[in-house]
Amino acid sequence: YLPSGAIAGLDALKAVKDELESVVLVTTKNPNSLKGAPFFDNSDIDPEKISESTVLFDGTAKEAVSLFPKNVNVSALLSLVGLGGNNTSVRVVADPNTDKNTHEINANGKFGNLKITVENVPDSTNPKTSRLAILSAIELLRQICTKEVQIGT
Repeated sequence: YLPSGAIAGLDALKAVKDELESVVLVTTKNPNSLKGAPFFDNSDIDPEKISESTVLFDGTAKEAVSLFPKNVNVSALLSLVGLGGNNTSVRVVADPNTDKNTHEINANGKFGNLKITVENVPDSTNPKTSRLAILSAIELLRQICTKEVQIGT
């Protein structure tokens, strides 16, 4: 079992998996939420000095997870549901003017287009994660432990 975490629309992506041609995730977070990510170990960028919206990374989900393991783990989930880690595109944006963790998913294929945007409130005890991710895990545990009707794909 894997919770949907800080994103929405996984049931739709699972349904169109065989017709997917591209999946792009754009994650925007406050630089303070990104501090400590391995990305900064080999970068000249200091997250405390970012003063405007800045694209830090543009590449594959596989690369993104290794560079931002506590920030874009949703890209691993998208990869499992969709086109895989080497074929899912991820862009990480640091924006000092945001107080949300935003995930924009754009998926295209023969089925049409899916555009999903989730603007999450960071968890009060861990700003690297979203409140929705915690609630998602709680709901999955509830579903596993009860015999409620399952909704979604």
